[in-house]
Amino acid sequence: MIVEIMQNAEFENIWRYISLVDIKEHWPLIYRMLWSQVDKDFWSWINDIWGGGTLSRRKRPLRLDDKPYFIWWDNRITVRYLHEGIAGDNRYRRIVHMSYILNDAEFEDVWQFLTVNDIQKEFWRIGWRTKGWRDQWKQLLTLLGHPPAEGIDPAWARAHLDEEY
Repeated sequence: MIVEIMQNAEFENIWRYISLVDIKEHWPLIYRMLWSQVDKDFWSWINDIWGGGTLSRRKRPLRLDDKPYFIWWDNRITVRYLHEGIAGDNRYRRIVHMSYILNDAEFEDVWQFLTVNDIQKEFWRIGWRTKGWRDQWKQLLTLLGHPPAEGIDPAWARAHLDEEY
C-alpha cells in the first residue's frame, strides 16, 4: 500500500497517508517494490536528506487552532493563521509564513500548507536559513519537474515583491 501511494499520489498528497517514519521503517521492502530505478533513486534521496534526523510520530495532524510546533517564538500564531497568510493577498506575509514552514516544519507537515507550485513560484523570495537548505529544496523541485527559475538574485527578488521574475 505504501509503495502504491508513493508511486501514484501527487507528491504533496502523499503525506496525508504516509510519513517519512513509515518509509524509513519499511525501506528495504519498499525499495525492492519500487518499479523504476528513477523512483528508487528519488526516494533514496528523499530518505537520505529528510529522513535522517529525529522523526516524530505525531498521532494527529495539526489542527487549525493548534500552535505550530515549528514557530516557538510567537504564541499568537496558529495553524489557521498560517493558512490564512498563505492564501491571502499580502505577498510579504505569505513569503514569511512559507519561510517559517520550509525552514522549520517537519518534511511531511510542509505539505499541509504548501504545494510544489507554491514553493516554485516564490522560491527566490523565501528566506532560506542556509544556502545548503535552499539547494536541497531546489534539487527536490527539479527532481519533481518544477525547477525554480535560473539566474535570479535572491536579494533583488525579496526587495521587489510587486514584480514577477
